[in-house]
Amino acid sequence: MTWVEVASDAVKIGLGAFIGGVFAFLTARQAHKIRLNEEYSRRRRDQLEKISEAFERVSRFATDHVATLHAVADIKGSKKEKEALLSVSGHHPVDDHEALMDMLNELHSIEARLALLAMHHISEEVEKYRQALTAASMEGVGGKESKTRREELSASIHTQRTIIFTLMALAYKTA
Repeated sequence: MTWVEVASDAVKIGLGAFIGGVFAFLTARQAHKIRLNEEYSRRRRDQLEKISEAFERVSRFATDHVATLHAVADIKGSKKEKEALLSVSGHHPVDDHEALMDMLNELHSIEARLALLAMHHISEEVEKYRQALTAASMEGVGGKESKTRREELSASIHTQRTIIFTLMALAYKTA
């Protein structure tokens, strides 16, 4: 074997090893990106699940709270009589106010977590939901608002809740 043949074999072996190494590197890099995307997607879905559960808890309380306020507002009588009826039914104005504030704070937290996940469109819908709840709660049991207005507020709350759950489901699906 001459030195030219040895050099030729070395180049062939070296070039083959180099090409194989480059392909191995590119394949490993692509696999790493895929694993990172899968992990990111899994964590995002986990966060969405936690947010959905928190929203479900809050919205159940909110629905009950608003339904109770509107049912009592529809009863004829003075504000004191209505508040007494609420108290007898287990709804104390101070306790309800504290629970309502906790609920609104939880909604703020949900908004912030959605914004951090770059889901501003859902966060804005949660804000609209919170505003509708605040409007319904501010009405109280005094019955100053018409029954039609109370029904509009209830429908708005229900619609916002449905929109939020639909958007969360779509976000979960695409996460």
